[in-house]
Amino acid sequence: MSLLAVFFSTSSLLANELSLKDAVAYAIAHNPKLQVAGSRVDQAQAEVDVATGKMLPHVDVVTGFARTNSPLGFFGAKLQQQQIRAADFTPSSLNQPGYINNYQSQLALNMPLFAGGALWAGRKQADELA
Repeated sequence: MSLLAVFFSTSSLLANELSLKDAVAYAIAHNPKLQVAGSRVDQAQAEVDVATGKMLPHVDVVTGFARTNSPLGFFGAKLQQQQIRAADFTPSSLNQPGYINNYQSQLALNMPLFAGGALWAGRKQADELA
């Protein structure tokens, strides 16, 4: 009985026989070490992209809001807003100014011009790792 079981199991293996090309393709597709290596290559390429991006111009948007009744903060905000009047210099308004709102917004285009070669060195290192 066991001899028949061995015979049928080997005949079923022969029916599912793979060519060398198919076996190699299957091994490559299902090898976890190759999949990890592929992920590392993708990560290294992403680091090259990041290093390249650091050398390009970028846009920064900054916003802020401040509300104060501090005499110094109030006077500074009035100066910053260019809204100083003669009435702001009376002692009562200097000591008890009330509240003032100060909105700040900034849109800036920044371009790295010189960083002592650090940007190019980072890009070169990322290229070599990739």
